Amino acid sequence: MNYTIRALGVRASALRVLLRISLLAGGLWAGSAAAAQELPASLFGELPFISDAEISPDGASVAMVQAGDGKTLIVFYDLVGEGAPVAVELGESRPRDIVWGNHEKLLMRATKTIELTTNAGKKKYEFGQYFSIDRHDGSIVQMMNGSDAFNLIIGAGALFHSMPDDPRHVLIAQFDPSRSGARRGYNLYLADLYTGRERLFEKGEPETIDWIIDEDANVVGRVDFDNTKEERVIYKRQPDSSRYKEVARYREPPGEGVKITIAGAGKSPLRPVARSYNGSDKLSVFEYDLANGAISTPLFQSATYDVNYTIYDPNTGRVIGANYIDDFQRNVFFDDRRRSLFEALSAALPAAAITLRSETADGSAAIIRAAYRDRSPEFYLYDDNAKSVSLLGTAYDDKTAGVAIRERFDVQAEDGLIIRGYLTVPAGREKQNLPLIVLPHGGPEGRDSMEFDWWAAFYASRGYLVYQPNFRGSDGYGFSFRAAGFGEWGRKMQSDVTAGVEKLVAGGIADRGRICIVGASYGGYAALAGATLTPDLYKCAVSVNGVADLVHILSHKRRSGEYSLAYWERRIGDLGRERKKIMSVSPVANAHKVKAAVLLLHGKDDIVVPISHAKRMRDALREAGKPVIFMELEGEDHWLSDGPTRLRMLGASIAFIDRHIGDGGGQGASTAAQ
Repeated sequence: MNYTIRALGVRASALRVLLRISLLAGGLWAGSAAAAQELPASLFGELPFISDAEISPDGASVAMVQAGDGKTLIVFYDLVGEGAPVAVELGESRPRDIVWGNHEKLLMRATKTIELTTNAGKKKYEFGQYFSIDRHDGSIVQMMNGSDAFNLIIGAGALFHSMPDDPRHVLIAQFDPSRSGARRGYNLYLADLYTGRERLFEKGEPETIDWIIDEDANVVGRVDFDNTKEERVIYKRQPDSSRYKEVARYREPPGEGVKITIAGAGKSPLRPVARSYNGSDKLSVFEYDLANGAISTPLFQSATYDVNYTIYDPNTGRVIGANYIDDFQRNVFFDDRRRSLFEALSAALPAAAITLRSETADGSAAIIRAAYRDRSPEFYLYDDNAKSVSLLGTAYDDKTAGVAIRERFDVQAEDGLIIRGYLTVPAGREKQNLPLIVLPHGGPEGRDSMEFDWWAAFYASRGYLVYQPNFRGSDGYGFSFRAAGFGEWGRKMQSDVTAGVEKLVAGGIADRGRICIVGASYGGYAALAGATLTPDLYKCAVSVNGVADLVHILSHKRRSGEYSLAYWERRIGDLGRERKKIMSVSPVANAHKVKAAVLLLHGKDDIVVPISHAKRMRDALREAGKPVIFMELEGEDHWLSDGPTRLRMLGASIAFIDRHIGDGGGQGASTAAQ
């Protein structure tokens, strides 16, 4: 099946449609002229022009999450009529997910940072809420508005079914607002897309954490967590009854991780789709038998990679496929139609790794995302009737294409473990004696891939080689690889990073005298650990929203009685038994060892790693007489969700890096001293 690639004539000047369609088949943009001149940070640091695109069930409209002029918008484009685009400005809210509730209403989950006064003083929390947005006039309705309770980000609710047979309502699960504490329970609500009002659909027990729904939106099971026995319990609903019968229990000691997750409806009402290791090292997808707890032959299982997520069809409520990451994201579908479609699309876009974003109810049209190693992601509309693939737009400005290219760079750790990583190489530069920026990912149970990375691409556009290692403890390579990072903060996880740097230096690729380590969140910890534990290796270190005080993390969670304490103790250590060992790898406790210049940037509204970490590190470095620059990122959260702050981070960090490892210093060096 052959598909014609063309530009889509969407009636909107705001929608950037690229014209270089003919170059796609060749796999690379022509030349790299953009790399020959210094590109402004705004081309990389602004929020993506398109970060998501969803087609309505009837195929009449596309909704996009777009950014421009410092604003985040939801924009609706008419695909069948002559209507002008409808743009909705979100203000301080940050969109996290969008999905169509019916042909007219888009369901959006958004979050906002709010400061509250508690018994312990003022604290900042990230609150989430669903909104229904009308595609015709952009009017917004707050969903679940019958409850007066705020919803923390983890309790904002989850869409369980778009209810195609009842287009007025969607099925949303949310923690019970009438309860408090750890035993809030998780209820199902039927929420009205037009009024936002909800009514109880199914009430959970205090221990309920999930629901099992069939294709017709019937409740067929429930999942509880027994805190006393530390067990996940799966129940089957009895026919024609409100009673539930226990099916199976799965032991889940704190910090071990989830043993099995019900992902959504399957082909049969009593055989939902689940994700589980099921005795294997790799997370896989199975059918789960609610009659007896039996797990089927895998619907998808990789010998090398974990399932990243399951692909859910809101039009039917069914799980239709799985996603995993090798070097790129890959979709695997369970039905022949979609498998054939993606084979044809892959042939039409041979340089791209394509994934499904959304499709119409009848499958005649869909939005796909195409990822590359040399340019930013692109979004396409495919029309099965016309056998065409139309380019909607690109995430970042096309001037960023060709400034760098990503490639695999694996290294063998000291104990023989293979650590996969990626290099971003500046265009037109030989891989010889280059200044190096090491950019470890956050999580730490995250991972990097071959796909275009705005942060790495920006540094490469300024002539730096960028190395991103997936050290042990990273996600996606199986349980044993992830578990190899337990208790290894600052130890083997850090030596994995060091091993990659040493290989680059030994191979003559990187200049030993010009290396800087940069990272955010756990990557920020890795940057500070690099500066404190291997002080002779780095000339500078930049921590963005980074962890600096391991003792504080653990003691705070112990004092507040957080259930996540066990998670962090498993990964960092038990403060009661291993305080000395933990302090030996805590950056704050080792500030006196630093030889590199240090830049600390931290979001003032960070609720994951509070800004107090950066302040403690600043004070410890100053007390030790070490050079340090500290910058607060006003109004920014943990995830660098705001474009202006991203730009400030990029500008400050590149000026700082240029000053310490650049060729004779870089532009804006004075900025770093401010």
